[in-house]
Amino acid sequence: MPVPYNPAHPDWSAVRRIFFDWLRSDPNANQLNTTGDAYQRFVEYANNNREPQVLAFHVTEVFWQLLIEGIVAPGMNSSNQNLPWFHVTEYGKKVLAEEAGHPR
Repeated sequence: MPVPYNPAHPDWSAVRRIFFDWLRSDPNANQLNTTGDAYQRFVEYANNNREPQVLAFHVTEVFWQLLIEGIVAPGMNSSNQNLPWFHVTEYGKKVLAEEAGHPR
């Protein structure tokens, strides 16, 4: 089910849910999507205000929060250990397995 999102007044828990839904749908996700196109099937824009690049910007902010929380970490494998690549940590996989995601 798409998550309601207003680019002009973002609900950060909604942005987080959109990012989590994207991660859950693609276990091989390893790089943020700067156009926002990858997140489109998980979002319902308020007032038909479709701004995927704004969503991508907001997802980047949430990504850094998740990095600090230990849900994602830099690098996708031993050959690509740095950003912009990332991977979901073992702890992150447990968080994603929960229906509601990380408790806040």
